[in-house]
Amino acid sequence: MKRVLTYGGLLFLLACGNAAETPATAPAPTTQADEPAVDMTEFNAFYQRFHRDSAYQLAHIRFPLEGIPGGADSAALAVPNFRYTRADWQLHRPVDYEMSEFKRTFLPVSEDFIIERVMHKTIPLGMTRRWMRTDGEWELIFYAGMNNLSVES
Repeated sequence: MKRVLTYGGLLFLLACGNAAETPATAPAPTTQADEPAVDMTEFNAFYQRFHRDSAYQLAHIRFPLEGIPGGADSAALAVPNFRYTRADWQLHRPVDYEMSEFKRTFLPVSEDFIIERVMHKTIPLGMTRRWMRTDGEWELIFYAGMNNLSVES
């Protein structure tokens, strides 16, 4: 299992490393048929800047950030209330998902709350980010790093 996590994490980092050379695509909403469409225009502009401007990124993360560390095993998951701090945060960079081994989906829960999932295309590996607009500003409010995912039918 560690080999799968290491392989997947390496692929994701390589994709992130190449992202500076290729433009990231704007998020496209993924909705269920019975859900109303959410206008993603403002979020798309925020999302692009978040990944290109490090100071802007740090200013738009709700630290200490709730989440799950990447490569978490059962011992790490047993730690209650894990939080990322500004000091241990690794900046997120744009990724060209058309050129990577990962696919990204957005679930706009409401006009002010969006769940983003990034999944490897062939192995059960992925991450989750939750975004919330508060007082007119988008923030990252949750981040589960790259982890092995259980396969559900």
